[in-house]
Amino acid sequence: MSDPTPIQYETDPDKIDWMTAYQDQQYRWYLAGSMVGFGAMEFKRARIIGGLSALQAIHEHVRKGIISMDTAANSMHPFILDWMNDEVRICTFFENYMKAKLLSMGAVIHTFKNSAKGTPSHRLQKALRDDPMDARSLVANNITNQDLSYKTISMSLMLSESYQKAIELPQDVLQIVRQMNRSRNKLHLKTDASGEMGLKTLDDLKLLDVFVDAQIERLKKSMNR
Repeated sequence: MSDPTPIQYETDPDKIDWMTAYQDQQYRWYLAGSMVGFGAMEFKRARIIGGLSALQAIHEHVRKGIISMDTAANSMHPFILDWMNDEVRICTFFENYMKAKLLSMGAVIHTFKNSAKGTPSHRLQKALRDDPMDARSLVANNITNQDLSYKTISMSLMLSESYQKAIELPQDVLQIVRQMNRSRNKLHLKTDASGEMGLKTLDDLKLLDVFVDAQIERLKKSMNR
């Protein structure tokens, strides 16, 4: 007998019945997988991720005297110009991954429209900043879809110690992502596209790439069960 047709859940954030999704484990897992898949696609679109081997080769050729510093600079220039866009693409994966991890465990990833002091939403949002792990509290506090904001929690909050207790990014990955998020948040203050292309940066990005590949493999395995 063939397997039943899998349920096709709504994935458009503006159309999702979030209160239903929060109470439905299968729905949360489906959304989490979609978020990780999209984030990984954006990560792999980053020019610098696709060019890691070439950039390391440039450094090696300079070290061996095969090419000049001017030639190396010219070769790296396209990557430098795209660096700010690449930071956004890289951070998109980690923002999506962390929200997906929280959502899959039943955590609340939304903020609330009405967070005036003294309201149930205000009390709940304050509590969830310290402990995001109880989506049931939405029902307990009579929260409805109309109370949920279209905004979700920030990446900076998810990188905080209280949230990392649940998300558990590896410490080496966490430190790199925190630095990249701080850099991304300063985009409006930057006056040039002077991305770092040193070996330390390339090693950090290789570490992130390995982590993303591992999550892609985990997602593939879960889809093939």
